[in-house]
Amino acid sequence: MTTWTDWIQAVASVAGVVVTVAGFFFVYYQIKQINRAGRASTHASIFSHSLELTRLMLDHPEVRPYLYDGKDIAEGDPAYNQVMLACEMLADFYEHVSLQRENLPKQSLDCWDKAMARRYLKNPVLEKYVEENGDVYARDLSEAIENGRRLLAGSVVTGT
Repeated sequence: MTTWTDWIQAVASVAGVVVTVAGFFFVYYQIKQINRAGRASTHASIFSHSLELTRLMLDHPEVRPYLYDGKDIAEGDPAYNQVMLACEMLADFYEHVSLQRENLPKQSLDCWDKAMARRYLKNPVLEKYVEENGDVYARDLSEAIENGRRLLAGSVVTGT
């Protein structure tokens, strides 16, 4: 014969399972929200960094031909130091993007890699800067540039 204590234990067991399952769903929801917030923060940070580069081009338009048009520069050029600092800013920005790959939407990864490779390949000053200072950048930067090269050459059709 079932006693009232058996019924209470059964109800408590079922309630414990229900609360546990609900707790798992709540934790899952919280993790998704944290993930979304992290992605949003990554995007904001990247675009803020990009805005700094745009502001540099607005404030110092004489630097633009070296970073966008493939103009080369000699060490004796009066703009040399400023152009090298701009190259450092650009390389830092692209390293930032390459290190945040896991936080970027998959559909934008190939676009970023192609943008990095295109800028790198079309600008001898930036290419020289990155090659001379490659040891201070994460391997992710060179991997992103290499992936972008393959994408630009048409050897890779789909993204990562």
